[in-house]
Amino acid sequence: FFIQKGKVKIYSTGLNGREQIVRFAADGHILGHKGYGKDIYPISAAAMEDALICFIDNDTLNEIFLANPKFSIGLMMYYSSELRKLENRIKNIAQMNIREKTAETLSLILESFGVNKNNELNVSFSREDFASFACSTRQQVVKQLSEFEKDGFIEKRGKKIALLNIERLQKIISKF
Repeated sequence: FFIQKGKVKIYSTGLNGREQIVRFAADGHILGHKGYGKDIYPISAAAMEDALICFIDNDTLNEIFLANPKFSIGLMMYYSSELRKLENRIKNIAQMNIREKTAETLSLILESFGVNKNNELNVSFSREDFASFACSTRQQVVKQLSEFEKDGFIEKRGKKIALLNIERLQKIISKF
């Protein structure tokens, strides 16, 4: 699937039906590419807003790969980049405390969706989704976001978060 326009969360459902968000995707990103071929891919996706998404079936994709080596190499480089990001994220999450996980989550959401003219993350999300992506609990995330607000790093505006000091947030995770 190729996202032409929109914002999507990619997640897996674990024990007791608990959702674990593994990444976000936006305009120009690819979904379902890890399930290419005949393997069952136990990951789901949900649009976070209205989206325009193009599906290309495996047979057509095979024809494109054979006819266009540059496309194949480009997609292979994309896969390689995605794998490096995922491996780095797994390492970081295992070693980070809640402050670092929350800062990294804000940074990754910023990277995926950017900010609007009010310097707010350009996506609305629940604290539950935020906690899922941060590999934490809703209570821990809410507490940490409040601490970040007191420290002047962010400002909470309903479901939106304005980034007031991106550099200081980045500094929290710079050792990773």
